[in-house]
Parts: sequence; structure tokens; C-alpha cells
Amino acid sequence: MLALKRLLLVIFVLAMPVILTGLLYLGTNALLAATNRVIDPEIIRYAAAIEFVVFFFIAVLEAKGRWSA
Repeated sequence: MLALKRLLLVIFVLAMPVILTGLLYLGTNALLAATNRVIDPEIIRYAAAIEFVVFFFIAVLEAKGRWSA
């Protein structure tokens, strides 16, 4: 059971930052399209890269806190 818990934590750390960054990226593009605003695509990509790093850091901290039995 402990091995399954740790495997799920590893999957969580690898999957959640990608999912959250993708959803935020798509949401940003949808909001910009709905409000007829334009932002340089490079800025949006840089923001997505920074968001990914932040989400990954938070996921690692969360997994670290839950790693012990």
C-alpha cells in the first residue's frame, strides 16, 4: 500500500504541473479572445514557463509533505 501511495505521489508531481499550466494557458487564450485583447505570444509563453516552474515546486513540496507513512 505504501508503494502505491508513493507511486501516485510521483505521478502527481509529474502530471499536475503540466495539467495546471495547460489549463491556465488555454484559459488565458480564451479570456483574451473573449475580450478582444492581444498580448505578444512570447510573453504568454514566458508566463506559462514560469507558471510551470511554480506549479512543479508546489507539487514537490506537497509530495514531500505526504511522502512519509
